[in-house]
Formats: sequence, C-alpha cells, structure tokens
Amino acid sequence: MGFSEGLLGHVTVRDPEHHDHLWINPLGISFNFVKVSDLVEADHDGNVVSGIHQVNTVGLLLHSAVHRARPEVTAVCHAHSTYGSAWSAFGAPVDPITQDTSVFFDDQAVIREPRLALSPE
Repeated sequence: MGFSEGLLGHVTVRDPEHHDHLWINPLGISFNFVKVSDLVEADHDGNVVSGIHQVNTVGLLLHSAVHRARPEVTAVCHAHSTYGSAWSAFGAPVDPITQDTSVFFDDQAVIREPRLALSPE
C-alpha cells in the first residue's frame, strides 16, 4: 500500500497480558519482510525485555508516550510513505485544499529544530 518506504517506519502493539509492555518491529527490516519472530518486546521506559534485534529508540520512546497517555490505544504506527516523505522535504503543513487533507486542518505540527534529547514524559 506504499507505507513501507525505507527502513525506519515502526509499529508498536500493546502486549495483551503486560499492559506496560509493547511489541515493536526491529530497526532495519522493512514492513514488507518483518515476521512475528523478528518482533522485540520492550517496556514503556524503552528497555528491551525480549528479542534479539535492535529497535528504533526514538520511535519506541515516542510510541511508549502515546501508549502510556492513552491506555485504550492498542497500536501505534509511524510510516514513511513515498508521498509523505516527499512532502516532508518542504517543511510545511498540508494545505486543506481537498476533503482528504481538510481532516488535518489546525491539527498538525512541523518540527523545525532538531531535539537533542527526548523524554518519555
């Protein structure tokens, strides 16, 4: 569906038994090729509990913040689509010029400065 551009997209799913644990796809394996046996289990603080692969640490911290703040959320996905990646090069929000893009009106953020440290809070 075009959401597997590059190797840095990540999906987290809350563990059904340990609600403070997440399963995340490993760093460097495309969505097209990831298998269940590749998944890594981590806690909300970013500590790997089980799994043999490296994870996208920044993605894990961002997702764990969402899961911590919203206990009803089961899964979070960050994808790099071809068109999304191209548009991000402009560093501008999406203009509400169609019905599809108007859903983002006044609900977007553009990060203009790199952050040196991320806090899970």
